[in-house]
Amino acid sequence: MKPHKRTAVRIPIREERDFYREPTLDEMLSDSIVEALMRADAVDPDELGAMLGRVARALRAEPVRQASA
Repeated sequence: MKPHKRTAVRIPIREERDFYREPTLDEMLSDSIVEALMRADAVDPDELGAMLGRVARALRAEPVRQASA
């Protein structure tokens, strides 16, 4: 059996004038299916939002490091 190769799934959102864009994090987290999954997994949306904010701030504060070969 071949191992499953993970691929990114992009979910475009249609805007005016046939323009498509990636959904924001708030849009994704407010999706009814995502909300149901978070409830089932006992994920607190406020705690998740706070954690993601900390991660975003940390990523903006640190320069990207190149992996050494």
